[in-house]
Amino acid sequence: MIEQLIALCFAKFKQGNHKEAIQILERVLEIQTKELGEYDPAIAVTFTYMAEVLTTAGKFNQAMEKRNRALKIQLKTLGEKHVDTANSYRAIGNIFGHQGKPKKAEEMYRKALGIKQEFLPPNHPELMDLYQRLCLSLKTQGKFSEATKMHKRLLAKQLEIHGEDHQSVVVSYNAIAGLLKDQNRLDDALQMIEKGVEICNRLQRGNIDKSIMGATLNNKAKYLFEQGKFEAAAEILNKV
Repeated sequence: MIEQLIALCFAKFKQGNHKEAIQILERVLEIQTKELGEYDPAIAVTFTYMAEVLTTAGKFNQAMEKRNRALKIQLKTLGEKHVDTANSYRAIGNIFGHQGKPKKAEEMYRKALGIKQEFLPPNHPELMDLYQRLCLSLKTQGKFSEATKMHKRLLAKQLEIHGEDHQSVVVSYNAIAGLLKDQNRLDDALQMIEKGVEICNRLQRGNIDKSIMGATLNNKAKYLFEQGKFEAAAEILNKV
């Protein structure tokens, strides 16, 4: 019965019928509560499904309430040091981000990272994702120096995983360059962006998204322009 309802909920969700998806999950929750009691990991999962639907619908306050109820159950039944608990912290951080609360988002991401670092290998994609989210929350708060340090940690991990000639590395060089520019360190920003350009040139005939290459060249031209090097900037823009 519950499995059928969950399947129906997913179908409604894919159709964009969020209201009916929530109604179905409320029915699932009613059945589970009668059978399992209020505190069971399965009920926490249902609350996370509800939160996902509500987040997609842009109902962030309601989504936060469901996420917190799921977290409360997870802390009681699974404990703090559990991957599911970490996933809830991450998801709550995402909602705070949507609500324009980067400081609270940072706090949640740090909690999630602290837990996942105990269970996952250092170069795991989930850790890379949390580093990126932390960088964004720090940047949004204007903590450019901290964000730069965090992004350099992410870059170091990416270099270990992919080597230098990979487009994710180019994206990080662009991000770090932007953070350095925000700190009025244009020369350092140009050094970073130049590394990205060099990789783009090596990958030009290989596997790199054209939009990443274009953004990298545009950034270099922009930084040169701000230094008053107009001819050099124009020359690059002619290549884009």
